[in-house]
Amino acid sequence: DQKKAFSFLDTLKEITNKKIKDELRDALLKELYTFTASTKNESDFDFCHSKEVVTFLHGGHFEIADNLSWEQAPSASDVLMKLRDAGTKFINKSDFAKFKESFLKLSLSFTGDDEDGFSFTDDLWKYFHGEIDFNGKKYFFIDGKWYEVVGDFLKRLAEDFQEEVFGEKGILISDIPFISWGKQDEGEFNKAQAKENDFYIGDKVFLKQSEKGKIELFDLVFVKDAKIYLIQVKDGFGASIRDACSQIQMAAEIIENAIVSNNSAELESYYAEFKKSNTGVSKDDFFKLLKKNRQYVLAFSTKDDFTKANFSAKKFQSEIAKFEVLGLSHEFRANVRQFQIAHIKKS
Repeated sequence: DQKKAFSFLDTLKEITNKKIKDELRDALLKELYTFTASTKNESDFDFCHSKEVVTFLHGGHFEIADNLSWEQAPSASDVLMKLRDAGTKFINKSDFAKFKESFLKLSLSFTGDDEDGFSFTDDLWKYFHGEIDFNGKKYFFIDGKWYEVVGDFLKRLAEDFQEEVFGEKGILISDIPFISWGKQDEGEFNKAQAKENDFYIGDKVFLKQSEKGKIELFDLVFVKDAKIYLIQVKDGFGASIRDACSQIQMAAEIIENAIVSNNSAELESYYAEFKKSNTGVSKDDFFKLLKKNRQYVLAFSTKDDFTKANFSAKKFQSEIAKFEVLGLSHEFRANVRQFQIAHIKKS
């Protein structure tokens, strides 16, 4: 079943030809140029270091230049909007050739979350990952590599995704009573949602591991009867879903291994931080909650209802988001763990 589930991977072909890779890089840059020349405030690109994913997500002091920095990992939208707002100081938007020349000179550095504070630096454009249409074909830029979609990959991905999400045993649930998502960022939404009954907040609460740095186990927790829902929240159903899936995967490894091995040291250190944002939850209560039937949930907001009809109408076009959700679902099933997705209506 596992082999069959991932058979569509055979229809992705890595690009190794330098000339084609340069052309694809320029196609990606044109997308960034179009964004900076517009008034858009939401990019579909994922933004992450191609090799040090965990270190990037939980690192610090992200800097392109003086007055162009962030203390926490920025999104693609954060970076592009800040560059746009800086006028001509960093990028030349008068035409694409000048934009390309100026953009390729930019790099981003950040430090890992450890005592050594080791610094990582790479060309800025390499942090952008996502989908590109070029010469009538679709390509993915993931983890620093280019892939061409060949054969019937997209058709098979769509079919598999629809069956996994909307089928008889679909992973889309409506068990969690989410509030409506208004004009809020993810952090503001999480704080508002955590005020509701039977919810707890885990956003910006980190488990500190010496080998992996800081890890956020979940954004929200919802408890209902014998189940506990450990929820990672994302604004939108785009390439940034990849980050959320990665965080869910890491969180599940930590929580499940700790419970199976009966080694609670890491979770006890996490509880010490968790209780600061969730007063009234004792350590005994915390561990009793975690021993309920654990459901790992990816929750995301969109204005359109997340229905099979809207999916068929191509209102959710991110292939990377579908790819990541499908892959994580199969992985959890292989490890006999519960993974589900939930939609939050955005007003």
